[in-house]
Order: sequence, then structure tokens, then C-alpha cells
Amino acid sequence: MSRGKWDEADKARVLEVVKGTCNGRLNARPRRQIAEMTNVTQRQLREMVRELNKEGEPIMPSNTGYYYCTNPDEISRVESRYRAMGVANIAHANYIKDIADRLRDRQARIQGMAYPVKDEKMIII
Repeated sequence: MSRGKWDEADKARVLEVVKGTCNGRLNARPRRQIAEMTNVTQRQLREMVRELNKEGEPIMPSNTGYYYCTNPDEISRVESRYRAMGVANIAHANYIKDIADRLRDRQARIQGMAYPVKDEKMIII
């Protein structure tokens, strides 16, 4: 892998590591540690997390690192934080909001409740 470039295999490896070892905010790992575990740079890791968020994967940032989140209310708090950061983060906040909406919809369907959601996409966890 050349500096600055990453591919789908790298992205899949990052998702696998975060999903498998960083499940929930209390299990967040520092970017540096995840980058070392997946053999990518921290910059590449940030780019891949942003791309994975666009694809609907709920990888969230915290003060201690990244974690895989399945709590829609927690995801909504992250979305609010992005919006508060300013215009540059609005698009990313929209991806995060979509993730939270889809998770709420999935949880409601599992529990047999109706919950309105704009997008028909579902996250399968």
C-alpha cells in the first residue's frame, strides 16, 4: 500500500477490527492503536471511517478513539456535536443522522413498533 492510498480490503479490515474489538463507547480504542492493528496510517483511518459512515456503518468518534455504536440516541449526540462544529461537518452530520434513523427503524421493526424513517435502507448488524 502506498502512502495516502487505501483500498476496499483496507477498509474491510478496519471495519472488522472496529466492529470486533471496539463495540460500544466504553470499548473505544485510540486511532493510533486501530491504525497499527490494521496497518494503515491515522489519516487513512479517518478517511476510511468517513467513507464507512457514508455507507451506513456506525463507527463513532469519542474522546478516547473510535467505537462501533448500535445505540441510536448516542449516535444522535455525535451528530449534534458535528453540527456544532460548523459548516464543514454538516454533510458528515447528515450521514450520522441517517445511521441513527436506520438503527431506530431496525430496532422498532424488531420490537414490532412503527418508527418513521426517510430512507428505506437498513443496517444489518
